[in-house]
Amino acid sequence: MKSLGTVYFFVLTILVAQFSYAQDVEVAQSFDGVEKKLGEKFNKYNQSRDDDERNTLANEIKNEVASILANPNYANIEFKNLKVISVVKSRDESVKLYTWVLPNLVGTYSFYGFLKSGEGISARVYELIDKSDSIPAVDR
Repeated sequence: MKSLGTVYFFVLTILVAQFSYAQDVEVAQSFDGVEKKLGEKFNKYNQSRDDDERNTLANEIKNEVASILANPNYANIEFKNLKVISVVKSRDESVKLYTWVLPNLVGTYSFYGFLKSGEGISARVYELIDKSDSIPAVDR
């Protein structure tokens, strides 16, 4: 009877492995779509010549990135296909910094970012706020 138990265990292990692989593939495919949609928003932002539209798109991009980072299904996200977002990781990968820059129509730049610490359900995401407007100019 031990061999029958071993067969059941083996079959169950294969089924669980296939289910896990299918979930990983589904998450990867769904992230590809999310990443593509985000890339389209970055492109639309860069093509726009309207400040109101750019502000709306910048907020949508920021909110989407925050949502992605807070989603435990995307715990290991690196935005490899989206070169606009820079990802810097600590050596142990417990802390990750996600940043990007958006050019403004007047020749200045707006800086965006998030700091993510931890993984899974215990992960925390902190928004980094651009305060460059409040920094006084340096006299030369």
